[in-house]
Amino acid sequence: DTIVRKLFLRSKKQGFYVDLGAYHPFIHSNTAYLYLKGWKGINVDANKHSIPLFDKARPNDINLNLALIPSNQYGNNSQTVELYLPNEGSDETGRNGIAATASLNSSIASERNLKRTEKVNAIDIYTLFQKYNLTEIDYLNIDIEGMDYYILQDINYKNTKIHVISVEDYCSSIHTAVESKITKHLQNNGYDLVSRVGPTSIFALRESD
Repeated sequence: DTIVRKLFLRSKKQGFYVDLGAYHPFIHSNTAYLYLKGWKGINVDANKHSIPLFDKARPNDINLNLALIPSNQYGNNSQTVELYLPNEGSDETGRNGIAATASLNSSIASERNLKRTEKVNAIDIYTLFQKYNLTEIDYLNIDIEGMDYYILQDINYKNTKIHVISVEDYCSSIHTAVESKITKHLQNNGYDLVSRVGPTSIFALRESD
């Protein structure tokens, strides 16, 4: 979360974040520093073991055990989905039962040899933003293992002003990241690619201070 710290270091003592694929309140978290700084937000994760950790560690946040799916899928009454998970007790599953490699994407699940499945309640980002009346978000983090681009496509950027977005975008180099469909989509909606950290691209709204 070092780059995120620098982006907000200057002026934001209190802000609002949305963390999709939140995983853990502190481990590998891009919002942990912001929470400790006094920010609040919404954490969403499909893994049923993750959200109780957030409820305990971040009681001032809204913590939701839900999967994020594309709006066209949600609109077809697909409000429960299959989450592909590593086997319990495997190296990919932590001691709290949470797994960073879980995915809704069947192709990714096959690549990762994820054979265990669980039914999970689902929501689309449009409904999430509507339900909580989100017209402005300081920081949006998206890390949902293969569904990231589809969720970005469903955001109405005119209705919800988002100042900074970080999104998982597996690219082999900075050149391919600059040319990726995620980068092109966000550039077309008023964002600049400002940093890359591992598989994550970070974008800032051009109008943001």
